[in-house]
Amino acid sequence: MTEKEKVRFFDGVSPLDHRWHPEITPVLPYISERARVKFQAWVELALFKYYVHIGKITRPGAIQEAETAYKNLDIDRVYYIEDNVTDHDMRALVEAFRELISEELRPWIHFGATSYNIINSADAIRRKLLILEVIIPAMKDLQREMIRIALQEKDTPQAGRTHGQHAVPITAGFAMAQIIDRLGESILRLENLAKDLPGSFAGMCGAYNATALLLPDPLDFERKVLAEVGIIAARISTQIVPPEPTQRLFEEIKHASTALATLADNMRNLQRPEIAEYGEFFGKTQVGSSTSPHKQNPKNWENIKGVWKIIVGRMLTLDLNAISEHERDLTNSQGMRQDDEIIALFYMQIKRATKILKKMHIDRERMEQNLFLTGDQMLSEAAQLVLSYLGYPNAHEKVRVLAKKIRDSGKIKERHALLSLMQSDPELAPYMARMTENQFSALSDPRDYIGIAPQKTESVCAYWKEKLNL
Repeated sequence: MTEKEKVRFFDGVSPLDHRWHPEITPVLPYISERARVKFQAWVELALFKYYVHIGKITRPGAIQEAETAYKNLDIDRVYYIEDNVTDHDMRALVEAFRELISEELRPWIHFGATSYNIINSADAIRRKLLILEVIIPAMKDLQREMIRIALQEKDTPQAGRTHGQHAVPITAGFAMAQIIDRLGESILRLENLAKDLPGSFAGMCGAYNATALLLPDPLDFERKVLAEVGIIAARISTQIVPPEPTQRLFEEIKHASTALATLADNMRNLQRPEIAEYGEFFGKTQVGSSTSPHKQNPKNWENIKGVWKIIVGRMLTLDLNAISEHERDLTNSQGMRQDDEIIALFYMQIKRATKILKKMHIDRERMEQNLFLTGDQMLSEAAQLVLSYLGYPNAHEKVRVLAKKIRDSGKIKERHALLSLMQSDPELAPYMARMTENQFSALSDPRDYIGIAPQKTESVCAYWKEKLNL
């Protein structure tokens, strides 16, 4: 065994190798180095089977022999051959596979293929399976949790904030529905993008030179080999498949990651002591600070936001790798080996968000207190709109002056300061008298000025429950 296989848990460089390793265990069967080699061997097996099916390999039991070799393939042996013989990863895999089958069958391993026919095709199927079998189910679990909270809090009034300032009232459930909708779109798109990841068996430069020389229908050959592992063929390729399908998949992961980072940022801010509308679960012996024993930091939300920064940064490398000189060069190989870390990091975000939300404390009393933190100033929009609707010539300016008067007088926390000034203003008396009961109610209590936030929350949740079969 070479030194690169002897890396122990705490000797790794990436936090994914040690600190975060337990959190990403479910994705490892698809993205670990062992998995990468095993999926490539699976594609080699599919290639071998094709030659059996068309009668080029006639030895009885050939498929069973190749399947046994595939199951017994040892990554240690692959790396030993690369380090000591080939100095080429794909040729090392081929030689390790060939060692495990009969001599007469060995020429058919890798026959008609080039390295990236195997690598690209293996990347496509393992990412497809990873998205469909692990990532999307995890996203749906998170979606269920967010829908539960959104429906539970659909009627809970909360201050809507723009530019960090109180704007108009919304509900806590409505705020959660925003993320539900964004994540739902990403689930649908990721499912389709994963299924569209292509492979290729077009040879060294994409023109099917080798297979056209030896086989009657190289396109049928390509379709059938790739169908064996469950993927489609690229319409055209060089030595490598076009980069855009992979880019689109990872771009959608970035979009979903951004939605989770937005949720994390909002929740982290709403946990500030001066706001305190939410609280992240804190264990009995958990420590928030090495020096201030009282602290309970929102570290998991901060982790989700921090991971998003890594993902966005990694996307630059992925985009740079989209250019490959002529039919292929090797300058993108190094960066591409790290692409799957983006999926691992995204999985961490999903699982952490789900865990937090299941135990998150929601302080409805504090939400109401904060709603009245600026008295009835959040109803200034309603005031100017109703006055304008009733024909007052310059309602916006009138309400602005009244709101400023309240702030200057230090009465901003009085619940009916704005309404009182409007009621006592002789100029506004004719308009106040014409207000409907509903309009007057909206000017009296921020809790009555939430628009259709509850109904919108319900409709968004119902839409995604049906669309995703939750």
